[in-house]
Amino acid sequence: MSGKLITRPWTRGTTLFDTASMEFAAAASQIDINAEPGFDAVAVNTQIRTHLMLAPRQLKPKAGMSLTADDLWLPGEQRWEGDLQVTQGDVTLSQGVDYDIQWTASGEPSQAPQDGGCLQVADGWTDGLPADGDAGVRGIRVILHDTDAVDLDADAPRIGASFVVRITKSVEDDAASGDREVNDWMTMRWTRNDDASMTGCSPNGVWVTSPRDPHTALGMSVTAVSPQVGLTGVADLPPIVWHARVSNRATGVIQVTAGFTANLDANGAVPARSAARSAAQQSTPIAGNRIQGARLSAVRTPAEVGDDIAYTFNILARGPNRDGTLTTVLRMPANEDDKAMRGEGCSSEEPDADGCTGPDGSWHDYSGAYSRYHGAWSLEEPVTLSDADSTPTQVRYSVDPVFSGNADDYTWLTWDQLQALEPSRRTVTAVELVSEFSALDKDTLTLAAANGTINLHTKGNRPDDTYVMWVGTPQFSHPDDGAQPTAPFPAQVTTVASSISGTLYNVVAGAWRMSATGSSWMWTPVSGMACSCRMMARCGTSAPTPPDSWV
Repeated sequence: MSGKLITRPWTRGTTLFDTASMEFAAAASQIDINAEPGFDAVAVNTQIRTHLMLAPRQLKPKAGMSLTADDLWLPGEQRWEGDLQVTQGDVTLSQGVDYDIQWTASGEPSQAPQDGGCLQVADGWTDGLPADGDAGVRGIRVILHDTDAVDLDADAPRIGASFVVRITKSVEDDAASGDREVNDWMTMRWTRNDDASMTGCSPNGVWVTSPRDPHTALGMSVTAVSPQVGLTGVADLPPIVWHARVSNRATGVIQVTAGFTANLDANGAVPARSAARSAAQQSTPIAGNRIQGARLSAVRTPAEVGDDIAYTFNILARGPNRDGTLTTVLRMPANEDDKAMRGEGCSSEEPDADGCTGPDGSWHDYSGAYSRYHGAWSLEEPVTLSDADSTPTQVRYSVDPVFSGNADDYTWLTWDQLQALEPSRRTVTAVELVSEFSALDKDTLTLAAANGTINLHTKGNRPDDTYVMWVGTPQFSHPDDGAQPTAPFPAQVTTVASSISGTLYNVVAGAWRMSATGSSWMWTPVSGMACSCRMMARCGTSAPTPPDSWV
């Protein structure tokens, strides 16, 4: 069918305000703006491609006439970028032979026509193709000739003329903030001797949207069933705490809204009722100044014996006009990491001693744990990164028996180089994360970030084992990047027994009491005598003689 189509750059996972969704050269593909709900919007300064489509079976050719298609737009709303292409099916038509091009310069009117009218050209048409990027162009005309290359039979392929324009701004908003529709008007007709009389036109355009401060809304509904009710009918509910996290790439203001509703059941003479608290709001600005930080957390602690253990990390630095890289070392758990990582003056007997100053000497009275575990662990898969929360980051591994948070103290390998080593030499001692500073928005704010997960496969561990992973001092490559941050506290995972197995015997005579303490079952007679029965599966022995009789 004949008509008009508009496409825009599109890259999955990006916003309308990312370059990959604004520039065709940077985009993974292009998409019809009407392909899916929500795709009919673009940001200010986005390129779009206008497609004028002419279907021969609908054109009803007229002898001696040329087929003409115009497309006009308002001055200031769109800027001609060029890249004109005229085709029929898979055939590219030749300018000057199969078709001619005319263009018109800026002129009146500067406002959109009312009541479905058409734009009028006040200052005529100029022959030839305008220069790419000519801001004075406000309309393009394609005049198709009856040649051997142009097939106008009813079953002939569709003829298409397409070109690129850039959405510049809204005529009613000098600040170019968007939030209005931007149209252009296509006219198609048969003409003789450049007869410019129009037989009708139709607008087609895009909605130009403005960037908005990111926000999140937290809604919460709590149902309390038969709570403890006091003498006066007052029911006390436990404190309710929730947490929200925004992306490392967030800018602007976070608007948090929380509501509370409690539905209470009837309780004796107190009837069922509902209680609500008005929604509370809080605005939290995302700092646009210089910030940096790191956080390392255990995914699950305690972990059961034999289960894999995992840690998540989030390391970032932001600020205006920062460049270069951010390098961070994650030191893996090791049984020798006590004084090596907590500080040479740190005593195991006195964990709050002043000597517990950490990998960089910045800690004071660190009382956290150090690694103590049985068996071994291994890194069976590479570190995974979150694309949404990380800038381009290189991950490397070391097998050097070094206790340090400084990347210069290690020799680093890629994952493929690590896998090429003999299995006995693949014990990873540290991971290096090198994150590049990347532009965060159209202004000067930049970000370097690494957000991801490390999974460790354990073997031969026991209850109460402890695995501590350490974070070194982040280092910046730029010599003028100022003071380095201090080393964060480490993250630890402890293990517990996953199950208790064995044969349970029941005392049927005598007055005995059974209780579990660690891995032992204690049988205590009422008279005060005691005996101990360890689970057979743990001890590998037969059941002891029972105190009375067992069944």
